[in-house]
Amino acid sequence: SGDGGEQDSARAYSVLSKGVEVFHANAKLAPEGVFRYRLYLGDRSRAVEPTLRLSGGRNVADVKLGRGLTFSLPEVADKSDSSLKLIATPAGDGFNWRAEVKSPGGALGARRLGDLRLECLVDAQSNLNNLQDGKVECVPAAAKEASCLDDMRNCAKYAPAAVGTALWDMLKGASQLKVDRDPYEARQYSYLFISDRPLFSISLQQGGRALVLPTEWLYGLPQQRSPFFHWPYPKQYLYSLPLSDASWSNDALVVFEYMDPV
Repeated sequence: SGDGGEQDSARAYSVLSKGVEVFHANAKLAPEGVFRYRLYLGDRSRAVEPTLRLSGGRNVADVKLGRGLTFSLPEVADKSDSSLKLIATPAGDGFNWRAEVKSPGGALGARRLGDLRLECLVDAQSNLNNLQDGKVECVPAAAKEASCLDDMRNCAKYAPAAVGTALWDMLKGASQLKVDRDPYEARQYSYLFISDRPLFSISLQQGGRALVLPTEWLYGLPQQRSPFFHWPYPKQYLYSLPLSDASWSNDALVVFEYMDPV
């Protein structure tokens, strides 16, 4: 998102506050999730650690950056003050502003899918990175699940979660269903996540089911078909997920295999 300079170095307090509201409104995706914001630097070889400051009106205060450049939104007396913003310095370093949702007890090298769905929702609905809300598919669409019996193509994507295993087996045998396209193909507007380390592969796991995602979900390959017109971050850290596939619940694990062994 963005093209450097002031746009990347600052975010309006109202936008960040809206993101907190979106998190609470959709807490069912991550009932025990802890929400923070996080800064990512496109220039990972920076010599100076960044700082963050709240500015606007009578409000001037330093905002503490935690491990991984995470931070909590500070409280202010007047949230309606349109001059309020958070400013990261030094400017022009290609900052990326993201939501971070983490449920406790996660396995090393894995993330909970519901947490990542919620991160996407916060970004899209708060206008944190100028995404086209409504075109970025962050969660399974209830309408798609409800129409599964009428739409055999949808059934191929969302069964058995939508109709039940026994009924799905019956439908498969009765319809001789053929699916023309890979249900895990990159969508027109795929949300791009950032990993902490360069990625080799990603798999989805739940119960006894596992799926290694095709390479097209890695390295920002869906970028040309997404709202991210410019992405100042190393591509080996970027990935997308089939967030709208209802056959994977919010408790499914996204397991990362990294390029570096440690």
